[in-house]
Amino acid sequence: MSTRDRILDAAATVLRERGIARATTKEIARAAGCSEALLYKHFADKQELFLGVLSERAPRLDAPAELVGHGTVEENVTTLVGQLLAFYVRSFPMAASILGAPELLAAHREGLGRRGAGPQGPALQVQAYLDAETPARRPRPESYRRRRIGVCGMSSSRYSGPSGAKPNRP
Repeated sequence: MSTRDRILDAAATVLRERGIARATTKEIARAAGCSEALLYKHFADKQELFLGVLSERAPRLDAPAELVGHGTVEENVTTLVGQLLAFYVRSFPMAASILGAPELLAAHREGLGRRGAGPQGPALQVQAYLDAETPARRPRPESYRRRRIGVCGMSSSRYSGPSGAKPNRP
């Protein structure tokens, strides 16, 4: 197992146990059996480490493009939402610790935004799938927007980031 993989595995464990606000890179390095300096050779900061854990150690979503034209739209949306729920069950304990600290939450959102990530991402993936199902043989996405399941209580059409700006659709 590579050093980077050991660090990601340790980070996933420490972040789930302590949350991103309370976990330190020193604790993560210790759990990985490496120095903090070595951790920083692989990850610029704790936020990059958190994003690495989310992208490489959390349940994945099917690529929306792979679902287009296969099965029914309802089955595919059900699959995507099920995968999103699995993702949130695993990732929420890591991120929940910053929700009670407005300054940490604002800094976290800003950092995620600089990296092109954030809470709107999953909703935009579902929207991208619905938009791709536009060919004549599929119902138009407008019919789904009225019935669409909001991802964790929000839909991409209602999300506004920390600055109040709506995300760009892919």
